[in-house]
Amino acid sequence: MEKLSKNDSKAVKSELSIEEAEGRAANIEQQMTDDERFDLIYSLMVFVLNKDFSQKRDNRVPLNIPQTAGWVKGIPRLGVPDLVETDAGLGITNPAGGRRGDHATALPSAQALASTFNPELAYQAGAILGREARFRGFNVVLGGGMNLARDPRHGRNFEYFSEDPCLSAVMAAEVVKGVQAQNVICTLKHVSLNSQEINKWYLDAQIEPDAHREAELLAFQIAIERGNPGALMGAYNKVNGEYSCGNDTLLNKQIKGAIGFKGFVMSDWRAVWHWNFALRGLDQQSGAQVDEKEWFVGPLREAYAKGEFPKERLADMVRRILYAIYLVGVDKWSGPQQPPDLDAHLNSVIEVARQGTVLLKNNGILPIRPDVERIAVIGAFSHLGMVSGGGGSSLTDPIGGFTLNIPLGGINYLSPLRKLAITGPSPVSEIRKQFPKAKILTEPGESPVDSATVAKRADVAVVFAWKAESEGHDHADLSLP
Repeated sequence: MEKLSKNDSKAVKSELSIEEAEGRAANIEQQMTDDERFDLIYSLMVFVLNKDFSQKRDNRVPLNIPQTAGWVKGIPRLGVPDLVETDAGLGITNPAGGRRGDHATALPSAQALASTFNPELAYQAGAILGREARFRGFNVVLGGGMNLARDPRHGRNFEYFSEDPCLSAVMAAEVVKGVQAQNVICTLKHVSLNSQEINKWYLDAQIEPDAHREAELLAFQIAIERGNPGALMGAYNKVNGEYSCGNDTLLNKQIKGAIGFKGFVMSDWRAVWHWNFALRGLDQQSGAQVDEKEWFVGPLREAYAKGEFPKERLADMVRRILYAIYLVGVDKWSGPQQPPDLDAHLNSVIEVARQGTVLLKNNGILPIRPDVERIAVIGAFSHLGMVSGGGGSSLTDPIGGFTLNIPLGGINYLSPLRKLAITGPSPVSEIRKQFPKAKILTEPGESPVDSATVAKRADVAVVFAWKAESEGHDHADLSLP
């Protein structure tokens, strides 16, 4: 099996040292024209979602760029590569199945990974993301979700590690190092306090500066210091009255100032509300077409021409992006990329599932006796597979495909992302392999009375509880179906 791991919590694999990357970025930026500088500070979605949920390809994006989250035009004459960005919360995503037949390794939830308390497995997860991204020609991974879990009803908690800043930071840093060891830029997200989905474009997170500093910002600081990510992604919500992606206190004073982050800050998609976010710490507008305006395309150029936006700040934005490219070695790619070892990747994620399963109380029931005669398997589509977390950032088309993938509909902007997605193989089939002589009794779990009746007929019952989580949706309560 190909070795994915590395037992080093300090060193980050990079083509250049931090100082060398900064120097080269400054040198290349000085040789650029203003048109080239402006080309680097926004990304375009390859396909744009229309109001009727149909998709149309943006003709500004070259035809050789496949369906993915974002594309940034490079500067060929100076050897600056295009940036091709992929969502990768829990695996390399395939938006709307646009890359026909493209399946990737589906990782367990970040909560499961954090439950292992094993940084080595987090590094391996990052290596999986980096290798599978690079094989597809993607050089920016939009993963590294590490917001602290503040409300158990949050629909994206499955993408985040924990409520503890130290645990979240250590695991996130290892994911970053694993990705960037493959010469792929990794992000950490979302700065900051992205802790609910409902009304997230309008939420104003009010928090005392000390509490913010000692919790979520501390987590980002530790992860930045240990992992040195090339990029951070801003959040949708406001923090103390200012949008996160245009928050001078958060981005300029805290992230870049006090913490000393050297890379670039990109916005989340549809999270920019004015060109002056560039003055307040935002370095790159993401998916510019989905914002109210393509702020960093036209309006920012107009402000620059009027003298309202200084050249020094434009240069700083560009240098930060170039720094990430050179630090990680994205510009050194050459020739066809080797196919990843998918068997090794699968073994790694299975180990996450093993170590992340936390047994609270056993009473001698587990492991199930090999001579058991009747096993009841109840609930949660266990005859088909396991329920996957949904959303544009994290729902990975798994190797082998879904056994069930049903759009749930709705009129919310993100409704197309909500799906009931089931990834195989099924618990029922796997239990049959483990206990070929046992009789397997299955029950969908819709009725507690029916489930109890089936359980009474068995020697042991394996009960699966589920609660589908997704970007764009929060739970009203913690009840289970």
